[in-house]
Amino acid sequence: MALVCLLLKISEHKGVPGRLLKLLGPLKQTGTRPEPRTDDLILVPQNHLTALRTELLSKMKNPTAFIQLVFCSVADSDVQLWVDRCHGIIKNS
Repeated sequence: MALVCLLLKISEHKGVPGRLLKLLGPLKQTGTRPEPRTDDLILVPQNHLTALRTELLSKMKNPTAFIQLVFCSVADSDVQLWVDRCHGIIKNS
């Protein structure tokens, strides 16, 4: 629980809300609230995060696969929409 509090404190100071951390993977919700409290969050096991990091690193040379992997974990996410948006940003820069 102390690690979750520290992670949330650091990430929220940088502008990343706990809800986003939950959607992207490092935190898992144990309760059913739409906006989870700190007590409702637990850290995902380290081996899972390490495997996700390895997979993300392996897909960095393929932008489409990388974006799909990131956004497939987000519930109600239209993955192809995000792929198209990200490609548009890359083309414009």
